[in-house]
Amino acid sequence: ELSQLRDSEFGRPSPRHGLNLLYWFAHDFITFHLTSDGQIMVPRENPSTNAYGFHRFKNFSDDDELHLLPEQKLPYYGVGNLNAPGAEKLPSYVRKDYNRVPESNMDRIMVRLNGNFLERVYITQHSDQTSFGQRHRISQGLLLNIKNMSQEEFLKKMQPPQIQNQ
Repeated sequence: ELSQLRDSEFGRPSPRHGLNLLYWFAHDFITFHLTSDGQIMVPRENPSTNAYGFHRFKNFSDDDELHLLPEQKLPYYGVGNLNAPGAEKLPSYVRKDYNRVPESNMDRIMVRLNGNFLERVYITQHSDQTSFGQRHRISQGLLLNIKNMSQEEFLKKMQPPQIQNQ
């Protein structure tokens, strides 16, 4: 799964912030709890409170007939807009390359909230308020892998193979 994330080119090239955002999300924002139904992802703060710049995501693309994310009766929330109220609470390593150039603020994490736990996690990017690129679902297993790595190790594994081997 790490190679699929790497091959998606999410968060690259610099000054994009998506990989650092995803590392923060996996390492610091969510915890994993074992229940009788299996493992669930629990946010340290509910996205509906707008913590860290989370905001309710209206699940439509430019064409109102299309949905960026699977249509469900559960709310979606997005994080990653470095201009959003609350985004200043994101760690400095997520915000450090933000320079008001659009590429430095295009990566997003979208979550589907089911009560107090996160049911789904997606990554995407956008070039303006309504145009989103491809979305990729991020599994709990991948988030656990990221959580168990150092930031340096994670970022190195996200480099193209020819750079990793140098």
